[in-house]
Amino acid sequence: MDTQQYIQKMQDLYGEWQKLLPHLEKSIADWQRGAEIMKQLDAFYSSPEWLALYERADEFTIDSQGNYSVLSEDAVWNALTEQHSLRTELQQILDNTEHNPQQSEEPQQAV
Repeated sequence: MDTQQYIQKMQDLYGEWQKLLPHLEKSIADWQRGAEIMKQLDAFYSSPEWLALYERADEFTIDSQGNYSVLSEDAVWNALTEQHSLRTELQQILDNTEHNPQQSEEPQQAV
């Protein structure tokens, strides 16, 4: 790749980044909301209250909106597991994208 092609490639990547940035910023807000939700669900599921309610689940009419009930055995547990898996995957991505000028692709020809 010659210097001109290399610069154009970097320009194109920058343009792609600029288009992606608003989505990534929204993703952060989504992650924050998701963390708030899961903190509350975890506290509920981990409490003695959940077990007592679980044992009386057939006494309640719950509008689950097509989802599993929070009083089912695995719904919240699975959600916590899914959150953990996503968090781990995101952490691996972030760990592999730390800025390191030594690792950046450089043109083979002198500029």
